[in-house]
Amino acid sequence: MKKLGKKILKLWNKPLAKVVVYAAVLLLILTISSVSSTEETLWDKIIAILTSNETISFFSAGIITIIIVTIGSHVEDRLEESLKIEDDHRKIILKYKKHEKKKLEVENINFYDKKGVFMELHHTVKNQKVKNNIKDIYSKEYKEIEDILNLYREYSVILLPSVNVFTNREKNIKLSFDDCLTEKQLPDFVIGNAQEFMEAHKYSNTSNNITIRLDDFDFQDNKLTLHTSRTYYYHMLLTNRCMDYQIKSGMSIRGLYEFKDSITPLHESKLSNQIGINGMIITNDGYVLLEKRGRNKTTWKNKFAQPISLALKESDLKLDDTRLLNSDCDYSNKKMMNVIKETMKSNFGLLEEDYEELSVEKNLLGIARDLLEGGKPNLYFVVTVKYNHNEFLDVLKQKAGRIDKFVIKKEKLDSDYYLIDYNDIRINLDYELKVKKSKVFKVERLVYPRSKKYLGRRDLRNYKISKIFKPYLDFGCGEALLVSLSYLEICQPTIEALKAKEVKR
Repeated sequence: MKKLGKKILKLWNKPLAKVVVYAAVLLLILTISSVSSTEETLWDKIIAILTSNETISFFSAGIITIIIVTIGSHVEDRLEESLKIEDDHRKIILKYKKHEKKKLEVENINFYDKKGVFMELHHTVKNQKVKNNIKDIYSKEYKEIEDILNLYREYSVILLPSVNVFTNREKNIKLSFDDCLTEKQLPDFVIGNAQEFMEAHKYSNTSNNITIRLDDFDFQDNKLTLHTSRTYYYHMLLTNRCMDYQIKSGMSIRGLYEFKDSITPLHESKLSNQIGINGMIITNDGYVLLEKRGRNKTTWKNKFAQPISLALKESDLKLDDTRLLNSDCDYSNKKMMNVIKETMKSNFGLLEEDYEELSVEKNLLGIARDLLEGGKPNLYFVVTVKYNHNEFLDVLKQKAGRIDKFVIKKEKLDSDYYLIDYNDIRINLDYELKVKKSKVFKVERLVYPRSKKYLGRRDLRNYKISKIFKPYLDFGCGEALLVSLSYLEICQPTIEALKAKEVKR
């Protein structure tokens, strides 16, 4: 009964449902009030009312209202992400220009710099036409844009609006937590305007959780220490994931708290800064698994993303009654790797027998701060499965169908997944993935009772047919995917497909 009530309430919130109900009530009232004469039957009265000018005008106005509301909602849905986060990557790069733009040394040495260095991508679309859209060629803005474009012209390198603060290149680090239960309090301005800021996410699926905040970090003697406290997922939505949303006063989070030419250090930041966990899954012959996200996500809507993506929640860590993270390195490694393992299981049904042994020492790629989201910190990992791409396609298909053993998240069953050779991946100047569909393998999913969308052979057949009319797979990429690809270039994993030669400057 409770579920039925929720469904009715959800249906009632749709504009069409309200118009239909209001029309039915109005028609009933008009009919009852009209049936006073015995000369005409009830049916004659109903027909007369339905064909009257007043009724036609009412329904016409209702239909026009539905069309306007539907179009407005559709446009708002499509624009949601660009309204809450600046979608011009170069604009963000130029804004935080005080961060260094330098190439990391080739030597296999761990990188550590809290200020952060701009990340870059070498897997780019070659010979793309480059144009500076600034009309005033003598302006400062024109020169700054030219510097970025010349990097592409000369070296085919694209800068990313994220800064690298730590890279695990030596594969010998130990992880430790310096944890406390203090909850980060949001500024009064954010709290006072929380309802307006949450409006920025009205077309996204959201639910609150206690999450782990990164207050600061240190690296010494091959030991990476994360200084952590607590925050809430909703607090992250109100700050990091709402940086450029302008409320009625015209103010924004970025304009108030991150307006300088470099991002605020973590220990001084007023934002939520919950830790994000992002990871790539790679086959043993060098194919990467990519997810095509839906439009109901809070970020990277309708874009490609890395297959492992989650906020580090307190519940994921399965802490004891004290709720504190232990500082012991073995404990920290186990807790972090269990989060990755559980994600692999709930997203794809993959168990430890399906992938190489995991450890922070071997699988952590690095830590980066996302400038689009106000310097939000993210940890990046890579997981190598024990299959080649053909075997992995079959494994993913079979796992999705074994409802007796695996409980895969419904949202993951409703997503599209692709396997692409790492060497075939190319990103263009608009930060979009562009690759021929003939070089892409779409993951086939068995029909599954919990999935609304049919992701079986019919969907795969339609994809194959679409290759004729649209030979390229080209969609925008989420920032975390771009950073993941950048880390793969920096860390040079040992599998053969990832040993691309570095661009010389």
